[in-house]
Amino acid sequence: MNGEGDRLFYGHANAAGTGFDLWWLLDLRAFRVGLIRHASNGYPISSGDRMNTNGTCFKWFDIRSFPREPPLVLATSGSRSAGPSPWHA
Repeated sequence: MNGEGDRLFYGHANAAGTGFDLWWLLDLRAFRVGLIRHASNGYPISSGDRMNTNGTCFKWFDIRSFPREPPLVLATSGSRSAGPSPWHA
């Protein structure tokens, strides 16, 4: 990305474990903008905490709840609202 890339790739594996059913390429700058708006003026981003069966924890975010501007999703294998929810980005 010519030294200016700040992206996150996230995907859901297919049942066979041979590839992805759904994937998204996210702009992390837009992700941070959404979080700042959420923190500063209460923009309603859906998020939470989850514990894995091995005892590790992570924070999940539902990318469908982020503001439409600036665009968060740069590329995807499906629509923003299709399939299993793209949480845990």
